Amino acid sequence: MIRGIGIDAVVVGDMAGLLERVSEGALFRMFTEKELSAAHEKSVPTEYLASRFAVKEAAFKAIAPNLSEKSFDYRRIETRNREDGSPYIYVDESLKAILDRAGIASLFVSIPPTGGVAAAFVVAEA
Repeated sequence: MIRGIGIDAVVVGDMAGLLERVSEGALFRMFTEKELSAAHEKSVPTEYLASRFAVKEAAFKAIAPNLSEKSFDYRRIETRNREDGSPYIYVDESLKAILDRAGIASLFVSIPPTGGVAAAFVVAEA
């Protein structure tokens, strides 16, 4: 049973501007260490980080309606890639606790390739 869906889009140019304005400490409050490390290995790091931020927003939209508290640390949402390149949301103990409170067993994510806009779609399933 679907418990929630979320979609978000981030203009890559807007993310580039944000990355120029914020401190390194602020980046570590938005992204996990693994996400920042992976971004540095990409030819277009801002596009990579924009897509990861879109996933965080989309996941929040899919999860939050099922929680009494309407906020959580975006670092709980970490996007990784399988060997075939497909994205998934890594579920650690902290995120599992949030998902358990929300009655969610699985999260599914899609990050469609787009020009200049990073989009993400997340489905939360019971």
